[in-house]
Amino acid sequence: MLDSVYRIVTGLSEVSGVRYFDRFVSDIAKAVDADVVIVCQYRDDALQPVSVWPESHRDSAVLSCYDSPCAVVLEQGEAWFSDRLQQLFPFADTLVMWDARAYAGIALRNASGQIVGLCGLFFRQPRPDLERDMGLLRMLAPLAGRELALTLQDVSTAEPYRRWLDHYRSQAEIAAWQWDPRSQKLDASQELCRLLECEPSWLTPERWLAMVHDQERQAVQDICWQLVSGQREQCMLEYRIVTAKGTLKRVRSQAFADRDENGVSRLHGVMQDITAVAPLSLSTEGRQFVNVMMAHAPVGVGKLDLAGNILWTNRTLQQMLGYESHELASLTIEAINHPEDYELSLPRYQALVRGEEQVFSMEKRYLHKSGSTKWGRVTVTLVPDEQGNPDYLMGVLEDIDSAKRDAEQLRLSHRVYDNLSEAIVVCDAESRIISVNPAFEQITGYRLDEVQGLKPSILKSGLHDQAFYADMYHALARVGVWRGEVWNKRKNGRIYPQQLMISCLRDGQRITQYIAIFSDISQSKLAEQKLVNQANYDSLTGLPNRWLFVRCLSRFCERGERFALMVLDLNNFKAVNNSMDHHAGDALLREVSDRLVSRVRTDDLVARIGGDEFAFLVPGIVSQRQAEVFAKQVIGGFNRPFMLANQHLYVTATLGITLCPTDGNEGEVLLRNAEQALFEAKRKGRATAVYCSSMREEVKMRHQMQQDLADAIKHGAITMAYQPIWDNHSGRVTKLEALVRWFHPQWGQVSPADFIPLAEEAGLIQGLGEQVLLQSCRDLARLKQAGFADLQMSINRSTLEFQTIDTEASEWLKVIYHYGLSPEDIVLEITETLLMDAGEQHRMRIEALRRAGCQIAIDDFGTGYSALNYLRTFPVDLVKIDRSFVRHIPFNEQDRMLLEGIINIVHNLGMRVVIEGVETREQLSFLRSKGCAYTQGFLLSRPLPFDDLVPYLELNGSGLGGMLEGRCNQLT
Repeated sequence: MLDSVYRIVTGLSEVSGVRYFDRFVSDIAKAVDADVVIVCQYRDDALQPVSVWPESHRDSAVLSCYDSPCAVVLEQGEAWFSDRLQQLFPFADTLVMWDARAYAGIALRNASGQIVGLCGLFFRQPRPDLERDMGLLRMLAPLAGRELALTLQDVSTAEPYRRWLDHYRSQAEIAAWQWDPRSQKLDASQELCRLLECEPSWLTPERWLAMVHDQERQAVQDICWQLVSGQREQCMLEYRIVTAKGTLKRVRSQAFADRDENGVSRLHGVMQDITAVAPLSLSTEGRQFVNVMMAHAPVGVGKLDLAGNILWTNRTLQQMLGYESHELASLTIEAINHPEDYELSLPRYQALVRGEEQVFSMEKRYLHKSGSTKWGRVTVTLVPDEQGNPDYLMGVLEDIDSAKRDAEQLRLSHRVYDNLSEAIVVCDAESRIISVNPAFEQITGYRLDEVQGLKPSILKSGLHDQAFYADMYHALARVGVWRGEVWNKRKNGRIYPQQLMISCLRDGQRITQYIAIFSDISQSKLAEQKLVNQANYDSLTGLPNRWLFVRCLSRFCERGERFALMVLDLNNFKAVNNSMDHHAGDALLREVSDRLVSRVRTDDLVARIGGDEFAFLVPGIVSQRQAEVFAKQVIGGFNRPFMLANQHLYVTATLGITLCPTDGNEGEVLLRNAEQALFEAKRKGRATAVYCSSMREEVKMRHQMQQDLADAIKHGAITMAYQPIWDNHSGRVTKLEALVRWFHPQWGQVSPADFIPLAEEAGLIQGLGEQVLLQSCRDLARLKQAGFADLQMSINRSTLEFQTIDTEASEWLKVIYHYGLSPEDIVLEITETLLMDAGEQHRMRIEALRRAGCQIAIDDFGTGYSALNYLRTFPVDLVKIDRSFVRHIPFNEQDRMLLEGIINIVHNLGMRVVIEGVETREQLSFLRSKGCAYTQGFLLSRPLPFDDLVPYLELNGSGLGGMLEGRCNQLT
């Protein structure tokens, strides 16, 4: 935005008046991509366009002060509407013609704060980011307002002259004329016709030009052309004419050019007969007097020939420029002029020499002998000879360097004063307001005439006591300055914060004035509050975040209060996120937070301390029984379903509870206790759990077990067992499932259900999975060497392992190839969770493994979120149905129908079914009748170590019937 402001302000510095606003609307349109930009003047309760972009819209630029967005701007100072503009102002026809849907506008004010016009931006598309456009308008409006006021002032200043001219034209008391260059119509007063000695009906522009003396006609014609073409706005000439009756006269003529949107519309002016003005003739005594006077004049005087060579200078001019008389006599006027200013003044010198002008005056820079520049006001006069021909030039130079620099500094100070965004108030020694700048009016709403002579106490908000102001005045009297934040009141009664600095101006020891500078810090206060909220509150739910919760928890502990601390975690929240989308997950978290807040008291603190984890700080609970009743009330909030994406969804939660000071009196300890209780509740499948000291021992034991597991992986103490998988069609063992085993020297055989989660928590799963893959491939290679060439090995892979390999799965394939195996010998078992987490990279890994020849199986299907949609969209070969679906078949009809349905769906998707947990002949017979491809379970074999596996596979030759018969004999 600042770059746009800089470009616009830089461009505007080159123009003024109406051209300023033509440039203004064009540059703003480009900066904000507006479809229409307009600047209007406001006078007599009406809006009149000054400049419109694009120019083609000027004729339709009719804006009302009563039923358009401009009316809101005139009332409130600024306004913006990001959409539905025509619906908001249905009677504004211009909006319909321009097809405007969005608008931003701001009032333009003069130096006194009065509205003199407005600037409006119109957009044909909705504009949600109008605040940025308004920021640009707010920066440019003070400059545009003052320029508009000056432009209107110039117009109003010209009006009295035009009325005077029109009056005396009608009275024929001056030689006045006007000419329309488009219609070529010339109107001349009677006095002009008397001066030219002709009749009004005879006079035409061509005949008038023909009257000009032959030696001066071309110069007059050139200047007239400059007026008609718009290169000049006015001129003053002295030249000779020969009237219609042949009389030679010398006249002085002044002409002006009027413009409209199409160019110069009219030339008009006056003419004076100066023939009777005789040149000055001096006696010898008079010439001496003049020479002495010029030599000792307090201003610089010089004489130039018509070529610009310096002929003579007085002492004052020599001192001003730092030269001696003989040095200046060897220079030209160009040598002592600043190059830029000389280029500007050269046409004026040339006009003098040609006799087009008798005198000109201008301010410009001169070059001192030292190389520095000085400002001077020069007046140059043409001196004719006795025959009236140009003879030489006389120049008078006034040193205005100090005044110019002081004026520039003063002008700069005024511009800074007027354009500062900070308000400035100047008060006298009695604290009465003398002056304020425009920013004061914008911030407070008070104009200078409303507060002048009053005391700043009119701004008091009433939020500060007398002691506050007493300290302020004491600091001013003691050190002369006071800084701080103050809450004050605007004219409309609204209270707002200021950053205020007050300084004293002294004359000796006496205070003469007070100067206050202040800024409205409402926005920064809001930003600070926003940062505080972001740092302390969860942006999604609006609840306190973990950082704020821990601070409150620490304060409660420091005060020694009795309270309960509870931590709640949503069950399977990740599955909701993955099966629906993250927007649904966010909506669930917001609704959960609303329910939790509705279930607690106003003194209780609820916070979101993690992704799907919430915490409660409940004062006044002193016993476990009270805590359990409160927890039951909280959990009860999950009995009703949540409405997400037009679906009813049941979500459950788990709660961990700890008490202060019973279980500890430090915040970190209590929070750790509550999370341990939460973990224990989840492990045991309960809704709530209260912390007890034994949990700490369990945590220590789990930590020790993690260390022992890491040692076992490092030293190769992990072993494998293999459970046969039977092909129901061939009646043979065609696959083996690799199952990891860990024998602990102290605790004996540790269940995989215990140590695999430990490995995932401790970051050991990659190392454990590497051992499983190596041993499984090694043992399969040994089995193939022993003659079991058709066996496949099913190897379980966790989600964490999948995330660590490259998208080509080259690490796993490298191990397979290392043992001389083909990828077709390997079945990789993954979980439903991995499918639901699968992004594009997971899909690429699965496809790379299948391209190499590996088969993919979904393990324990039905125990997770069981979204059949994932089976349809992902490349899967086998579906392993969990034992929980088999336990009660074929006798339980409901379970039987459910299992049949799943089997049919999987078959229809072109996949084969593996049934786990087969323990009875009836189950096996039912599953074979339903076309299940593979079965495994204790009926057929328990997991076997490698040494026991070979004899079992050798019995494979007798087929499934023989194997079952052998198993029965073993059992009996």
